Amino acid sequence: MGIGRRNFLKLIGLALTSLAVDPLQTVITNDHLYINKKLGILFYKPKNWGFLNVKDFGKLKNEQILGNGWDEEKEDVWEEIDEPICLTTKYYKDVPENKGKFSPTITLNITHKSELEELDYENFEELMNLSQFGVSNLLTDFRVLKRYEPYDISGCKFHFLK
Repeated sequence: MGIGRRNFLKLIGLALTSLAVDPLQTVITNDHLYINKKLGILFYKPKNWGFLNVKDFGKLKNEQILGNGWDEEKEDVWEEIDEPICLTTKYYKDVPENKGKFSPTITLNITHKSELEELDYENFEELMNLSQFGVSNLLTDFRVLKRYEPYDISGCKFHFLK
């Protein structure tokens, strides 16, 4: 599945041609690029967005407002979700004008396949619906504005919801 190791490494080489980086570095970010060589992930973030340090996630999750009475169970929620691999957001700068402002965010989480085997679902689409239902119960006023048709990226089915 995917593009294969050789093509992935070739893409990494092309993406990094203008950067001076340690070749042994597993995770690489710059103004627009995220590469995780261990997981085989490469993506470009939206322009004018920034990467957040995953080490700062503790502060961010404490500020997250949860809905439907979940604030009392916040620690259990975060233990279940675990920490993200990567965070990129529109209002990433810690400046007074961004305080309390809703910021669209892309969060990359990885769940081991063995954890998914515990759930009862028929296919990936049903698993996504279960996930959407769970998130809608955690976050106040969560709603899907648009569901796009699935398409392929590197031989993998990709789903995008707004």
